[in-house]
Formats: sequence, structure tokens, C-alpha cells
Amino acid sequence: GLELEKIVCANGPFSVTENALLIARHHIGVLVTKDSGDAGGVRAKIDAARDFGCRIVVVKRPPRTEAGHSSIPDLMKALRSGLVSDPEGRR
Repeated sequence: GLELEKIVCANGPFSVTENALLIARHHIGVLVTKDSGDAGGVRAKIDAARDFGCRIVVVKRPPRTEAGHSSIPDLMKALRSGLVSDPEGRR
């Protein structure tokens, strides 16, 4: 399991310096992050990781859609399609 002292619970985004401190403190060799954009601090994470020679894996954002849902049943169907299992057994 994961040791409690390895869990970082804080609200970002963080500066390059703050990210660098976390990388150094936890001896991080591979940084995995979602592409949260500049507002989410992804650039600061990448810059800090590069400074420490970390490998970087960025998970891209899903494509944006402009499609909406015209009814609650349509919305529910779309939500269920993203579930691994539907608690109500429907698809």
C-alpha cells in the first residue's frame, strides 16, 4: 500500500519551486500529470520535472464536444455509457 507520508494533499496550482521541492523530497523519477493547462499549473510541473531530470507523462484532455443533451433520459444514457458498470444494470 501507499504510506501516508507519501500522500501530498494540498491545493495547487504550485510554482516551479514548490513542485521542485516535492520532487526532491519524494525522490520522484517519473512525473505523471493530466494536461490541466496553464491555469492548472502543468507548465510549472513540467519545468520542475525537467530541472530534476524526471521522465514526464502528460495525459491529454478528452476532446471537447459542443453537443448537449435535449432530455434527462439522453443525459443519463450518455453518463451511463462512461461507466464500467451501471449500478442499476442498464445501458
